[in-house]
Amino acid sequence: PALLLHNMMDGRIALGIIIFVIFVYYILSTILPIDKIIGRVYPVFGALLLISAVAMGFRLIQTGAPIPELSLKNMHPDGAPIFPLLFFTITCGALSGFHATQTPIISRTANNEKNGRFIFYGMMVA
Repeated sequence: PALLLHNMMDGRIALGIIIFVIFVYYILSTILPIDKIIGRVYPVFGALLLISAVAMGFRLIQTGAPIPELSLKNMHPDGAPIFPLLFFTITCGALSGFHATQTPIISRTANNEKNGRFIFYGMMVA
């Protein structure tokens, strides 16, 4: 990530400084509760994400860009079986959701341990 940020900034900030900032954030996120680090700025990032998604959608419609995914056409290739890959797709989604529940941020934000089953299985299905 540090090299990516360094390249995005055209080398204006030294790579060592970026690595140091990431390392300090890592240490702070390990020690402090999540609400102390990003609790106050997280809603701002959420709002920026929603605004940018709406703006991109508006711009796609405004420019008349082709969006083939919005059609009702069946995109499944002719002659290819659906069932073996369907089970792989469902399994990968469930495992991905289960993996996402094991991140520390989920356990830190749950109010009660009894909510764990609802949260974890819900993320597996979603």
